Amino acid sequence: MSKQKNFLKDLELKIKKKKPIVVLAPMADVTDQVFREIIVKYSRPHGPDIFWTEFVSADGLNSLGKKNLLKDLVFNKKKEYPILAQIFSSKKENILKAIKLVHKLGFNGIDLNMGCPDRSIEKQLSGSAMMKYPELSREIVKASRKLVDEINKKNDQKEYFSFSVKTRLGYNKIEYEKWFPNILDSEPDIFSVHLRIRKELSLVEAHWEIAKEVVNFIKKYCKENKLKTPLIFLNGDVKNIKEAKEKIKLSNCDGIMIGRGVFGTPWLFNEKEYLKRLDQNIETKKGRENILFRLKVLQEHTKLFEKKLTKIKSFNIMKKHYKAYVNGFDGAKDLRNDLMVAKDYKEVKNIADAFIKNKLK
Repeated sequence: MSKQKNFLKDLELKIKKKKPIVVLAPMADVTDQVFREIIVKYSRPHGPDIFWTEFVSADGLNSLGKKNLLKDLVFNKKKEYPILAQIFSSKKENILKAIKLVHKLGFNGIDLNMGCPDRSIEKQLSGSAMMKYPELSREIVKASRKLVDEINKKNDQKEYFSFSVKTRLGYNKIEYEKWFPNILDSEPDIFSVHLRIRKELSLVEAHWEIAKEVVNFIKKYCKENKLKTPLIFLNGDVKNIKEAKEKIKLSNCDGIMIGRGVFGTPWLFNEKEYLKRLDQNIETKKGRENILFRLKVLQEHTKLFEKKLTKIKSFNIMKKHYKAYVNGFDGAKDLRNDLMVAKDYKEVKNIADAFIKNKLK
């Protein structure tokens, strides 16, 4: 078998060179194909080091509604390399079928969601609910790892197909020492930890005060049990690359996963561009230029969303981005309120253009 291309080796080399690994967190109705396309345009080649899709139901991918869900798995293999598809389910058979499908679609790996606190997901015994069923979780993780290993052993497999899991510190209390082994025993390539418990949702600050302790536990457990140590990514409240570097140093983790921080700033992974665009003082030329830049990207994002996704997604999903794009400058609140009642790209463009004409010219 010829040597496989393996993005994990590239990341390990970057870590050895003391360069920060910063990846895009999977977020439902956020990290869709359109937002990722905008991120590619304004952040690459600087980052992210890995793309994640929004999570997709493995049960849905094995149902009559499969056709619509497949649209959530559209990606640009060349521009979004590497990219992992995240799935959720509590049904082993559906997860295994979904892994085969994700591999067939050309993704660089599969990621199991065992941390989403959404009640509709938990009712399916999925996401964070998996923490309440450790034996079932262990069985699913073990079977998934076995299937991924079989995929990678095939003679025609030119690229390594990775296996990873994302979870939280516990359900009603912090108990990662009890929960994590159910995942670590199957040797995931990447292990991502949201530094909160399910009960906390995102309502309290992430537990960075124990981040180093968490990382040390993972490394120690793997070493003592002669397991491969995964790349460890931590997630929670990190707003920019500067903070990501600080958190890596604080915790000794391998990388940082940024979620909400990328809202309204798809150029975030380009640190130079991010710093350049911070000034939003409408009284200064530089501030007005930055606000204008934001509004032009907002319009571009909206136009692309309408073109590619409005047949399968509500236009209202786009509006959660407006709250982030239009924030932090004089007149932002009124402009945001106007945008929130817009029905399509044409209305959004007219509203934004009027603000540009009256306030920025």
